[in-house]
Amino acid sequence: MSRHINLHVNVQSQDDSPRRIEWPLPSGSLFARFKKAAVASDHGLCSEVGRDVLIDGGNAVESMIATLLCIGVVNPQSSGLGGGFIMTLFNAEIFVDRATGRVYEEGDIMKRERYGFTLQLIANATDPVELFYKGGMAQTIAGEITDNGGYVDQKDLASYETLIDEIPLLSTGLPGDLEMCGPPPPSSFVITQNIIAVMAGKSSNSYQELFEIPHFGFSSFGVDLNDPLVYHRLIEAEKFAYAQRTKLGDMRFVESTIALVANMSTPKYAKWVASMIKDTAQEQSYYLGDSTSQVPDHGTSHVTVIDHEGNGVSCTSTINQVFGSMRASQTLGIIWNDEMDDFSTPGTPNAFGFAPSPSNFIAPGKRPMSSMSPMIIYNKNEDTKYEKVLAAKIGELQVVMAVGASGGSYIISATAQVVIRTMLFNQTVKVRQFREI
Repeated sequence: MSRHINLHVNVQSQDDSPRRIEWPLPSGSLFARFKKAAVASDHGLCSEVGRDVLIDGGNAVESMIATLLCIGVVNPQSSGLGGGFIMTLFNAEIFVDRATGRVYEEGDIMKRERYGFTLQLIANATDPVELFYKGGMAQTIAGEITDNGGYVDQKDLASYETLIDEIPLLSTGLPGDLEMCGPPPPSSFVITQNIIAVMAGKSSNSYQELFEIPHFGFSSFGVDLNDPLVYHRLIEAEKFAYAQRTKLGDMRFVESTIALVANMSTPKYAKWVASMIKDTAQEQSYYLGDSTSQVPDHGTSHVTVIDHEGNGVSCTSTINQVFGSMRASQTLGIIWNDEMDDFSTPGTPNAFGFAPSPSNFIAPGKRPMSSMSPMIIYNKNEDTKYEKVLAAKIGELQVVMAVGASGGSYIISATAQVVIRTMLFNQTVKVRQFREI
């Protein structure tokens, strides 16, 4: 027999008539603890694939790759070889960083034989990268695209380069010896960490000093989570952070992004934002955003892995909108993405009439802005213990959390709220989140 317990709270209104608040049931998120390693993805079968890789001796990156390949099979509307990803890697030894005419529904069986053949080719290839970008597979891809009026040829594929940032963005916005790290723009990690840093009150060492309520931290749990002002301030922090996103772009092309990112990562900036937050919502102009907009991104998939050796991976992958471009390779079965839609288009305002953001205009070789915020939080001090979260430790560095989210433009707020609720509010993923509508 299952039992549901509803919590009812009577609140006295100004006219003295009681008003009942019904708190929502816990979220449907799965919560579990593991002793040695963990794999979390959008599908349980794929998490098992990643787990099996770890059991067979594979590491976190190998587990992530296997899990993502599986996600591309079972959730082709969101991920696959035709898309891309942004990943944050914590290395324990060194720190580096697709006949019914309708969309398939949950429970439908899809037989993707061509895609399976493609995966087999990649698995058996001596050099999978050479095969995909310069070999026979590249010839097939380029031929199909150009035959159908596209502009990607073999030269484009051969010149593609994976970008690796050896030094990620770092943020000390959490209490103690904790550091948040993640990729620079076009990732939105810098936006996510700023929301967290403001709520942590790290910049002034006291949440009470900032908001005049008791400070909360990893070891100090004094905040009243029934106080609506706590959530109001979180929403306001998100407004300030999102306002800066329209100014961001691929750092290799938008020089002004470099200084903005550096500023937003500092405790001083977090303290300034906190000082600007009032107890009532303000006009949009108050949050210092310009009158431009960026194209909202869409569906994604996320995988997090921490292995038994202390390596951590947080990886978000996407083909953008549901089933990407709605086009698949006739030979290879790969569903092609529509990531070009993530760029802003000159002269094309968004649904609210705001002009497009110049920092996100199209340029050769440029990556479009993304809400992806794969993050790893680690502890630099081996003497500090964080037992309330999954922690994998090797040497002086300890992975405290590998975190990220799927959900397109909701990724930023979702990731920030998970970190805030876990690291600051002493809650778990079972607690429901709120999001913008």
